Amino acid sequence: MAGFFLIENARCRGQKMIRLSEPKAVHSRHCFHGFSMHRWLVNVFTGLMRTLPTVHHQGLHQLQFGVSCVPRTDITSANVTCGCSFGGVDGAGAFGMTGQALIVIPCLNEAAHLPALLQQFRTDNPGALIVVADGGSTDGSRQIVAQLGEVDARIVLMDNPDRIQSAGINRAIAQFGDGHMWLARIDAHCAYPPGYVEQLVAAGVSRNAVSVVVPMFTTGKSCFQKAAAAAQNSVIGTGGSAHRSQGGGAYVDHGHHALMRIDAFRGAGGYNLAMSHNEDAELDHRLSQLGKIWLEPGCTITYYPRATPTALWRQYRNYGKGRAQTLQLHKMRPKLRQMVPLLVPIALFVALAAPIFPLLALPLLAWALLSIIAGALIGWRKRSRCAALSGLAAMIMHMAWGLGFLGQTVVGQPPAPVTT
Repeated sequence: MAGFFLIENARCRGQKMIRLSEPKAVHSRHCFHGFSMHRWLVNVFTGLMRTLPTVHHQGLHQLQFGVSCVPRTDITSANVTCGCSFGGVDGAGAFGMTGQALIVIPCLNEAAHLPALLQQFRTDNPGALIVVADGGSTDGSRQIVAQLGEVDARIVLMDNPDRIQSAGINRAIAQFGDGHMWLARIDAHCAYPPGYVEQLVAAGVSRNAVSVVVPMFTTGKSCFQKAAAAAQNSVIGTGGSAHRSQGGGAYVDHGHHALMRIDAFRGAGGYNLAMSHNEDAELDHRLSQLGKIWLEPGCTITYYPRATPTALWRQYRNYGKGRAQTLQLHKMRPKLRQMVPLLVPIALFVALAAPIFPLLALPLLAWALLSIIAGALIGWRKRSRCAALSGLAAMIMHMAWGLGFLGQTVVGQPPAPVTT
């Protein structure tokens, strides 16, 4: 997840590709596996000077459609917005293929949004099965789905006793996945542009991908949210990750989940319910062994970060713990961008001896000074006093992520693996 150089860039793993049933063509990957510290430093500092102030959100205001939603797995965050641009997308055949899609909508007390959402998706996607995985709603959501199901057999109400989204999706695939090619993951509290699933399927088909993910752009309402958003949109928060910057489409290791091939989802074993955080990236690691993950730039999700320092700290501590669990589970080595923020809590521990050896405080002070200067540059570029505090928000993210990662690595047990 995010943090100081935390999120991985799209890169080749050099792993053997496993051929899936359709489409049959599996393209090989080509990449340069060498690494140059000098080149990495040049790229980092060049990117810092160019993108530190802000990662320009290309064309967000020009998108034809806007949506807003509040992610159920992120109760303390505000909204998420999607905008999809359909210009230049070859949708030939994609409309018909949406009938092969299984649309899963995890739900908990979404009566205010379900009627319009279900009406839209049943109209947009003729032939697609729509499963609402309800986690025990008490506001009439279940009755809404049941009533619509009586007039349209394509709408199905399914109980999700585990209440979390990933569990509901696993259960829906197990019960209703047969006969469908695509899984479209939809949030119950979102409004989506017309043709959303069609756009994703078109990208999946044309790119021969087992999964289509979408980029994220962060914005804020309160002053602290704006500071956190500015940090997360800059190199000090994401390290220039493909799905956290507004670039072109690319094959990536990870992104926000939107569409997956059901045979690949099943082949990978689905979401690991033993993980509360980083379970999406952990699934992406397994999916990447079966095929390619395409980042579709035509649909960008706009995310509102945590509204308080305490909530941001808790979130990034869990992110760090989850990333460590993924590395433990798959016996992976952390990337350099993941190792850098680990120096922050180590510098803190070393600084505890500063009363005896004052020079030991220098690494911690240097990190704090660089973070504050970086935040000031961001604020200057954006002409925003709130954004100028992004260095402080970044410091929270770095320290919390590093402590969460180290704590899990030192004393935590790896989660149970998914069995396929």
